Amino acid sequence: QNSDKSISGVIYNSEDYSDGEVVTTSPIKGNVKGGTIITAVTGTRYFLTTVEAQAPSFKKPGTVSLENNEPKKIASAPPGIPIVSGWTQNSDGSIIGTISKSRRHPDGDFIKTSTLVDEAAEMTVVETLSGSKYFLEEKSGAVGGLGSLFGWAAKQKGSKDTNTGNKATGANDSDEATEAKQRRIEAKKAEAAALAEKKRQALETRKAQAAEAKLREIEAREAAAAEATERRRQEFEARKARTAQAAEAKRREIEAQKVAAAGAAKKRRQEIEARKVAKNKQREIDEKKAKQVALAEKKRQEVEARKVQAKKAAEKRRQEIEARNAAKSKKQHGAEAKEKTSASSQESGKTKSLFGGFSLDWPAFSPNSKGLPIVSKWYQNSDKSISGVIYNSEDYSDGEVVTTSPIKGNVKGGTIITAVTGTRYFLTTVEAQAPSFKKPGTVSLENNEPKKIASAPPGIPIVSGWTQNSDGSIIGTISKSRRHPDGDFIKTSTLVDEAAEMTVVETLSGSKYFLEEKSGAVGGLGSLFGWAAKQKGSKDTNTGNKATGANDSDEATEAKQRRIEAKKAEAAALAEKKRQALETRKAQAAEAKLREIEAREAAAAEATERRRQEFEARKARTAQAAEAKRREIEAQKVAAAGAAKKRRQEIEARKVAKNKQREIDEKKAKQVALAEKKRQEVEARKVQAKKAAEKRRQEIEARNAAKSKKQHGAEAKEKTSASSQESGKTKSLFGGFSLDWPAFSPNSKGLPIVSKWYQNSDKSI
Repeated sequence: QNSDKSISGVIYNSEDYSDGEVVTTSPIKGNVKGGTIITAVTGTRYFLTTVEAQAPSFKKPGTVSLENNEPKKIASAPPGIPIVSGWTQNSDGSIIGTISKSRRHPDGDFIKTSTLVDEAAEMTVVETLSGSKYFLEEKSGAVGGLGSLFGWAAKQKGSKDTNTGNKATGANDSDEATEAKQRRIEAKKAEAAALAEKKRQALETRKAQAAEAKLREIEAREAAAAEATERRRQEFEARKARTAQAAEAKRREIEAQKVAAAGAAKKRRQEIEARKVAKNKQREIDEKKAKQVALAEKKRQEVEARKVQAKKAAEKRRQEIEARNAAKSKKQHGAEAKEKTSASSQESGKTKSLFGGFSLDWPAFSPNSKGLPIVSKWYQNSDKSISGVIYNSEDYSDGEVVTTSPIKGNVKGGTIITAVTGTRYFLTTVEAQAPSFKKPGTVSLENNEPKKIASAPPGIPIVSGWTQNSDGSIIGTISKSRRHPDGDFIKTSTLVDEAAEMTVVETLSGSKYFLEEKSGAVGGLGSLFGWAAKQKGSKDTNTGNKATGANDSDEATEAKQRRIEAKKAEAAALAEKKRQALETRKAQAAEAKLREIEAREAAAAEATERRRQEFEARKARTAQAAEAKRREIEAQKVAAAGAAKKRRQEIEARKVAKNKQREIDEKKAKQVALAEKKRQEVEARKVQAKKAAEKRRQEIEARNAAKSKKQHGAEAKEKTSASSQESGKTKSLFGGFSLDWPAFSPNSKGLPIVSKWYQNSDKSI
């Protein structure tokens, strides 16, 4: 690993590099450890070998290794391992030689292996980087020079031939055998070179086809990757559009909810304000009515006081007249007494009134009116309006004759009608008209008395000393109530039916009360004030006692009337105080309710705004993530396109380099073939020259055959000595002169051979 966290080493099994090529990767992410898969910052992954199984350093043949790593030699090839004989290791670490016992190649085939894992050695099993194994046979003991290739045998020293002719004949035979053997070796070499060239060309063709197929496969993968990237981009854009549409729809929904909530809150505020205005208006009307009642009560009391004074004066005058007429006869006195008794009887049957003897006709009421204004004795005009007597209205007094606006729809008694202005009324019917609420003492024309019971049912509050008002409500003293203390003075809401003693009544709000029996009441308002009816038939024959009793009765009645009036005024003041307190509590409750509603609306608006902001923030984050993803996809697409372009360029460059190398190899092969042809021509000329020289030598020897034996013996001795000296020299093909042939290696492949070499400091040879 380098300082920049990149890895340098020899690469194998790569689509972009050749096996055994030295590469340097991009910086590696994370820790680096042998025997694991590592990932570069570009995303490319590699497998690192462990230190124990690390690939060795490949050395050039002939260099000296400082390590003692010689492989172990064995006697023979293990079963199933091909044998390579006549082998030589090339500079790239591969082996060339003749193979046998192979499943893929016939025996005697000339092969070239891939690069070896370790250095080659005789009688060892070697393994290539591709995983193939071979057994390298021992190299045969060849003599330096071309003898090892051509099988020349050194002539044995010390052979002596005393016969010159036999010696020359043996030399000629040896030269011819050597030349024939040389030609056979050259033919085999040429045949092996042609076969190797054919295999090399077939290998190059297969490599080119494989490279072309690989290129097409890479281009197809890149096209598929580009298509998948485009499809993912379109799907991402579609999802983004759907998300944006959903977000917009959600935003519109939130806005609509916000507008609806604001409208509902505004409507509630308006309703509360309208109720407050209506309550204020009703309070003003009630106060106005209370003032009118108080004023009427004051006038009534003044009238009563004047009547009492007038009555006293009249009584005084009557007593004086009676005193003057005391001497009248008993017959006249009896007639007068009878007349007075009759007058008293008639007086006792009349309706007592709080307002000086006059009575009011109370309006009709129906439980179906639901608190709406009631129109009685009505008729419909030609413009569809209704005219009649109105009751229970906030704007008109009970019993006032009114004409409504035109009515919408059909008009029928006993139903609720609606005017074009939106105001609603309840019309009474003749057949099922609600009971008329009467002033106490009036006579009812209907026989609808409720059923009386002996006592109040369990859980029903009891109202005593009660009176029914003109609006159908009840005022009186309550007991056995869960909401009011015993003896509290209350006013109920409007009753559903007419009030009656010893009955359970129900109000329109659903409350129920038991009305106690009124104590000794005579019809009229006497039940409220406790007036007692005078007994009929009391006769007093003594005029003085009768007058005195009448005066005492009038004074007692007046005193009792004053006490009743005082109690009534006190009860009215207490009821008004309670009503005002109730109105105050209602106003405070309405105000608190309004504040609570406004607080809830503000909280809801704040929550809606917060949700909208969160939604906008999520929308923005989604858009940012989508944009980042799109940029990442585009960057990956660009990087993939660049990598594909780079791979195509590298493949093209390798193809160009291979074509160039093939052209160089073909050129070299032609040069070798031409050099071989020239060499063969030179060899042929040398053979012819040698034959001519040998023929001349034989002729010279024949001419000298007749020389004397002495000379012949001396010459023979001299020739024998010369032959002994020549036998130690190397025979030459060029007529007596010898060449010092350089060492030859079968791995040279026709290249220039450098012998007795050494490497300089600048790595030159």
